[in-house]
Amino acid sequence: MDHDAVKFEISAQTTGWMAIGFNQGKGSMSNADFLVVAYDLGSDSWLISDRYSNPRKNQIPLEDEQQDGEVVSGKYEHPYQTVTIRRKVDTMDPRDIPFRKVASLIWAFGGHDQFFETSTMSFSRHIARDHCINPIF
Repeated sequence: MDHDAVKFEISAQTTGWMAIGFNQGKGSMSNADFLVVAYDLGSDSWLISDRYSNPRKNQIPLEDEQQDGEVVSGKYEHPYQTVTIRRKVDTMDPRDIPFRKVASLIWAFGGHDQFFETSTMSFSRHIARDHCINPIF
């Protein structure tokens, strides 16, 4: 972490999407802030989407109007992918959770990255997920 931003490296055995989320609670998807990434074979590039969830459980995170995530670098070797992403410590976006207020870190990945290919930005349910409480940035 520099004083302005935090970098995360995410790796998974998947050809789909990967996500990291931030929550002020105990690791649920409810009221969380997410960065979702996927490798697009067609354009040979990484795509990132800044998202948030509302209090309703099991709802697909919605795309944030202000996109605050950045892909720093990535490596795709079917079926493995690793990507480094960056976000400011405090984006001043009301939909983003400042890192000083994060109580749990959430991560997940899915088997399909179709959410970057549709106008509705919907995506498949995760095939793996977990969280940790009280992360240190």
